[in-house]
Amino acid sequence: MLTGFDAKPLNTLYLDKNLIWHTLVQAYSRTNRVDKVTKQFGQIVSYRNIKKWQDDALRLFSGDGDPNEYLLENYEYYVQKWINQEPILRKVVRTVDDAGQLQSEDEIRMFIIAFRTMVGTLATLKTFSKFDWADLAVVMDEEEYEGFKSWYLYYKDQGQNPNPKVPVPVDVDFDIELVRTDRINVVYILNLLKAVNKAGKTDEEREADLDLILREIERSDNESLRAKKDIMSEFVRTRFYDLSDDADIQAAFEEFEKERQKAEIEEFSYENGVDYVIVNDLLMEYVFSGQLSEESIRKRLEAYHLGILKTTVLTGKIQEFIKQSYIKFKAEGE
Repeated sequence: MLTGFDAKPLNTLYLDKNLIWHTLVQAYSRTNRVDKVTKQFGQIVSYRNIKKWQDDALRLFSGDGDPNEYLLENYEYYVQKWINQEPILRKVVRTVDDAGQLQSEDEIRMFIIAFRTMVGTLATLKTFSKFDWADLAVVMDEEEYEGFKSWYLYYKDQGQNPNPKVPVPVDVDFDIELVRTDRINVVYILNLLKAVNKAGKTDEEREADLDLILREIERSDNESLRAKKDIMSEFVRTRFYDLSDDADIQAAFEEFEKERQKAEIEEFSYENGVDYVIVNDLLMEYVFSGQLSEESIRKRLEAYHLGILKTTVLTGKIQEFIKQSYIKFKAEGE
């Protein structure tokens, strides 16, 4: 299981044999394959006292002879690091509500950098088997962290929006893999709605459950759900209450999506003076082929005799609308 064995997600090696030199380094290295930014390290749980052999091997095979060069500090070190980083974030935003009130590019940049730094420390802490949110809660508990994360993701979404509500800096890396868990996705939300619909609860109980679901939608870091965030929230608020107890929630949501997409295509077509059929056909072409050439759009616009400049501008608008519509309305997992 050592020579040639490479499983990047592998996190922990349980060791109950004496190892020395290259065999020790080789064994340890099974755990430190970089899977993604949230898994850059591994753990060794040793039932043998081989620290001296470990240090000798790492000293021999490390670049500068330092046996600690490839070892993390202990768990307490990173807990303290988290505690030390918290005041830096609080100087920018004292509370979660403050994080949602940022208006200037400099403020948003400082918030992104400060919170991203804490997220990086949290990712390291989570590689330890003894990780416990209670150790971090002395300065920031998990609920408050999730609140800050929601605004962090909001600014990330705004940075991808052609007409952002706030001036998100383009020169900052959100390092989104650090915060993503993907647990709260479209299927997860639909299953919660199914449970609420069949539970036979009172109106007050349903109201409380749906309020929690709406908050789950807001704090999700799943890319597909964040693209559908507004649609799902509107579905809950305007359509869900009218469904029968035995309704197919997924089918109802898919029908609601189709209605919303059709309405958005109609609105775009009307505002830009283009036939609905043309825009819809181009969207279907993109859905099935994954491609949308400018030439294909221009050919469909020839009948309008718009001239080169207007055709070019409208072609760009159609391309952007179709790509955004596809992202927004595509099915989970596509």
